[in-house]
Amino acid sequence: MELPLITRIVNEEQPLKIDVMVDGDTRIGYMTPITKSSVDDTELLDKMTAWRNRMRKCFLTQAAVSVEKTRAFLVSSVLKDPTRMLFIVHSLKQPVGTLGVKVGPPWVHGAGPRDCEQNTLQLAELVNLLRGSRDGHPKLMYQAEMALMDWAFHELNVDVFWTAVASNNRLALTLFESAGFKRTQLIPLYKVEKEGAAQLVPGAPGAESPDGLYAQRIELDRSEFMQRRHALMEKATYGTPRRKACGTSPAEGAVLASD
Repeated sequence: MELPLITRIVNEEQPLKIDVMVDGDTRIGYMTPITKSSVDDTELLDKMTAWRNRMRKCFLTQAAVSVEKTRAFLVSSVLKDPTRMLFIVHSLKQPVGTLGVKVGPPWVHGAGPRDCEQNTLQLAELVNLLRGSRDGHPKLMYQAEMALMDWAFHELNVDVFWTAVASNNRLALTLFESAGFKRTQLIPLYKVEKEGAAQLVPGAPGAESPDGLYAQRIELDRSEFMQRRHALMEKATYGTPRRKACGTSPAEGAVLASD
């Protein structure tokens, strides 16, 4: 699959900036996509590498990375994939984290929701949610998720969004459900060692994890999002932020982080 809009944006033929809002008219930040010139932005690569290493225990692959590995990831996994975009989330002052979208398989988190695929629906995966800095509004990352999905539903003709959340992260699941996400299947996670570091490998839905580790797959279709869009985008009503183990607000680390 190739999505011309993604290709134009990544090749810097069409600019894009997505504002992040709360309460309808309060701008708390914005998102900009990783593009072909991003691989030469040393300051940004340094930040992304530091964020990733600081939060690596929240990733499927938990090995430390270098600036060169970050650059290689952008070149090989993001910029060369016409179905994938990675965004930098900015507060009003500085970059603070990442958020991504993957439209169509192969999926970043492993096997996707096959029932939807068989119905020829356009699926998108919410990926790479990572807040590396506490600067900015406490709901910045969560509102960024809403803004990204709103953009993708409209501009990429997405029918269903899905992602995977650590099954024991009840607060994150509650927040996603407030946006209309539905729980579908549990995905077992298997601990393996790769290059001297722990790695979690997703297994087949319905199987048992010997380590008792699972990710909860959740899905949100366009109609459900649009029904809730006013509440989600215009007036946030989903609770008071609290610090979690994999981040500094309910949204941070909510999506099972992945490479």
